[in-house]
Amino acid sequence: RSIITCDSYEPTYLPWFEVFYKLLNNLADYLSKGQTSEVKALLTALYRQPLPLAAGSVTLQMVPYFIAPDPGSLPSIPENRNLTELIVAVDVGNLLQLYASMLFERRILIFASKLSTLTSCVHALSAVLYPMYWQHIFIPVLPPHLLDYCCAPTPYLIGVHSSLSEWVRSRELEEVVILNVDNNTLETPFDDFKRIPSDVVIFRV
Repeated sequence: RSIITCDSYEPTYLPWFEVFYKLLNNLADYLSKGQTSEVKALLTALYRQPLPLAAGSVTLQMVPYFIAPDPGSLPSIPENRNLTELIVAVDVGNLLQLYASMLFERRILIFASKLSTLTSCVHALSAVLYPMYWQHIFIPVLPPHLLDYCCAPTPYLIGVHSSLSEWVRSRELEEVVILNVDNNTLETPFDDFKRIPSDVVIFRV
């Protein structure tokens, strides 16, 4: 069961979160039932499985059919776990302010005490920009030895573990938008949402 509850995991260049959740849940189910032979068989099948093309299908004998997700599409709820976790943790007002700040290419820091939540929220924020893309520094989880990146003078979207927040705040950060996911608070020196033309805004906070 610890396979799917562990907060630390190896990063991947393939943002197939739903696929990996599904596979990990299958492994956890086998482990909880003591089916070690099934675990080994599934891991062996995954090791030998060639990567599918974009939006290509994959069929494994032990796991139901799935399709590699399309990174060039707008995420939806509840299919996209990252977006679902972001919506649960952050209210609509703060999300709209964050979205506007991303449109204005601000320096944005996301704090969270749980690494899986931190990763989900940063990836979800980037995904909701579709059909646009975040073109600047993008670091879902910033390692402690790279904290100086928070002082970069260029736009960025960076996730930082809450245990490092005091160090980050002790630096001379100027014009930085900060979201604390744990308590749903947003600090910003800008009012970017009000700067969006009214004819493209359905409602205001």
